[in-house]
Amino acid sequence: MTIASAEAFLLADARYFESPVLWRQGGAQMLDEDARSALAAAGFARRSLGVWTVWDAPEEELPNAGWKIHLSATAGSAREVVAAAAAYCAEEGVSFKHLMTVSAARAFNLKNAPRSSSGKVVTIYPRAEDLVRHADALAERLQGFVGPRILTDLPWGDGIVGVRYGAFRNVVRVDATGRIRNYFRTEAGGLIQDERNPWFEAPDDIEVPPAPPARASAGPSPLEAYRDYSALHFSNAGGVYRAWDPAGERWVVIKEARPHVEPGAEGESADAHLRRELTALAALRGTRGVPPLISSFEDEGHFFVVTELVEGESLQRWLALHHPLVLSAFPSARDVDDYVTRAARLFERLERLSDAVQARGWVHDDVHPGNILVDDDDEVALVDWECASEIEAAARWAPLRRQGFGSALVAPRERERQALDRIALWMLAPYQHVVALAPELEHVHIAYARRRYGALPERLERALVRLSTAQSAERGGPVPVDRSLTRRLATGVRASMQPARADRLFPGSLEQFSLGGATYAFGAAGVVHVLERHGGGAPREAVAWLESEWVKGVPASGLMDGEAGVALALADTGTMVLPTRDVGPAHPDDITYATGAAGRALVALELGDRTGTAEATARAFAAAEQIAAMLSHDDVLPSAGLLYGWSGPALLFLHLFRRTGDSVWLDRCVRAVDIDVSRCVDRGAGGLQALGEGSRAIAYLAHGSSGIGLVIDELLDVVDLPELRARLEPITAACSPEVVVQPALFSGRAGLALALHRLVPRLTGAPAERARTALSRHLDCLPLTLIDSGADDVRVPGDHCLRQSMDFANGAAGLIAVLGEIASGTPAVPFLSRRTVPRDRGAGVPAFLVPSGIADSSR
Repeated sequence: MTIASAEAFLLADARYFESPVLWRQGGAQMLDEDARSALAAAGFARRSLGVWTVWDAPEEELPNAGWKIHLSATAGSAREVVAAAAAYCAEEGVSFKHLMTVSAARAFNLKNAPRSSSGKVVTIYPRAEDLVRHADALAERLQGFVGPRILTDLPWGDGIVGVRYGAFRNVVRVDATGRIRNYFRTEAGGLIQDERNPWFEAPDDIEVPPAPPARASAGPSPLEAYRDYSALHFSNAGGVYRAWDPAGERWVVIKEARPHVEPGAEGESADAHLRRELTALAALRGTRGVPPLISSFEDEGHFFVVTELVEGESLQRWLALHHPLVLSAFPSARDVDDYVTRAARLFERLERLSDAVQARGWVHDDVHPGNILVDDDDEVALVDWECASEIEAAARWAPLRRQGFGSALVAPRERERQALDRIALWMLAPYQHVVALAPELEHVHIAYARRRYGALPERLERALVRLSTAQSAERGGPVPVDRSLTRRLATGVRASMQPARADRLFPGSLEQFSLGGATYAFGAAGVVHVLERHGGGAPREAVAWLESEWVKGVPASGLMDGEAGVALALADTGTMVLPTRDVGPAHPDDITYATGAAGRALVALELGDRTGTAEATARAFAAAEQIAAMLSHDDVLPSAGLLYGWSGPALLFLHLFRRTGDSVWLDRCVRAVDIDVSRCVDRGAGGLQALGEGSRAIAYLAHGSSGIGLVIDELLDVVDLPELRARLEPITAACSPEVVVQPALFSGRAGLALALHRLVPRLTGAPAERARTALSRHLDCLPLTLIDSGADDVRVPGDHCLRQSMDFANGAAGLIAVLGEIASGTPAVPFLSRRTVPRDRGAGVPAFLVPSGIADSSR
């Protein structure tokens, strides 16, 4: 998930990810209020599907895929467009769906809405032979309506109608890299990916219908004056491009506003936002650190602003590349001091830039690390001025402000001042997103920064003092990391349970809105299993809810995304069910632990043993043989790590070796681990990390070297392999950075702590001592992102710390599992072995649960 992709699901609830259908301020009116009676009279059946309302025509059996007709609309016109489409479909007996509410139409037309669904308000499912007739008729009926161009579609003339070939019956799955994909089934039962790229394309074997041409351009485009285009950024509101200006012999940035997109929650158009930026840039000409304005123009209804290219990388990227507590487990005091000095210098330059802007009567009003550029000389610039306002203008809400850096303050200068001060704190303790969920944590971050860095440069210290004073009413201490923490986390999980909801039981990650609420990674199965094993038992209502999901049918089949994980969780509550789907791989790349054959086979082995079902065991062995046959094609899995790399199949092979004693399985296990290790890079003090997408080095559990280390640890239980043992020290170094933004199991601090806990006993001497110190430090730093609800329960922020989550992958359940393993030895992750718990003297609690208080603001 990206922060941008979450935008629509942040609107309805300040605590949890929630459907935009429930966003009351966006417009709670149902879009089909004017059409229901006529559709019901025509025999249509109404049902809900996520954010959609589906109207099934009587006695119509849709194919799995075909040409679909899409209708675009704005929030203001959506109700009329739905009414017109409903009337037409009722006349013609054609099935269709539409977004459920005005708020959903508004949410999916915001700046960061998915470009692949931009503007889609209605989808119609015609018979193939009627496609052209229906598309022509709808284009005629809907003349005069406007909406964003649907980027995935073949435009049908100049209006709001578009067509695309794709799924009528959508199948959602997680692929071998962990990304959610859309598919449709063939007649033979196989799956074909339904590509939804933000440009029109059709399958090679599908004939494209003869769409009426769009209106011809009036003349040459002003864009033709530029050369060597490359995209810097895309959003639903438009693109940002780098290009060469031959006339001026310079590189420029061209920013686009797409027509009829409404990027802010207040309903203003992208055109209005970019024109505000144009006004600000014109008023600030000559201000150092503000992109120099060159020109603006319109082309085919799109508005463009051209500025000179400002070199540099975002402050967010700069911190990731330069912060010693991110890059190294144990940086030198000099490296830390040098970083603080450099951060203070950057902050001083940012303050001077803000002062210069305010001296000319303006504020940027959206200062956050993504809008600050830093060049090779540490000079700073501010970009993205669409929220800018004149200081003397009426105060207004800037809805695009980045979470954690916005402010409820009314006065523009005070808003800007607080955003700048939060940048200062963020450069020292980059946990700002969670402050929006728990404002009292800002004091915990300030106390951490002062304790960790000692005496700060004056400008940084003044910023922290201002923040402390401004948030005095929100002052609170950190959550204690002690023997009560697991209980308090479990209390928070139980308090969030909503058994009356059909879509989810516990609030969790965004993936719930695609995969459903029952999965192990993101839904109820993982939470129920963790509560049963580590949290004092799962509530009966939770088990009943999960049992009902099993009866209804879990869409996917994997351990983390489907019925295998649900079956595993139910088994530990006393409900024995066996997955019904084939254990073997459905696709060549479907062999992972998380979603594929390796995870399903491990579950089949476990449940086959518990139930005495020989058939399940036999299927697991057959699947393992199929996976082993792919070892010669090691690129079949593009990722590394336990969840999505070859380490997952290696764990399966190891289980089979333990069962059979057959060295063939051991050899296969070693080969699979070697493949993952070969995909790692030694980052020196940053340790051994797996290479991910875009050459990003990763230590996290899901795609990184920590997951590989867990399987090496398991392998060393049965055979001593010095070459693999030697990998453990650099892997523990990779798991040891002090600054880890998320507390998550799959992609955060909890997963790194789990790896350290398991690998420490394999090390000796100084490496072991460093790993122990790093583990204690991870536990000490947990309070930086834990939320004390004040009702004897503690909450965990989920993906990107944008909302609270209870799930296994990103939320409280994963952290409960890790703390539970550290305290009791019961494995946190399915199919890892039980580990012995080291105890401190006399206290009867794990030594690693005795915090040193690094985040404690009371000392």
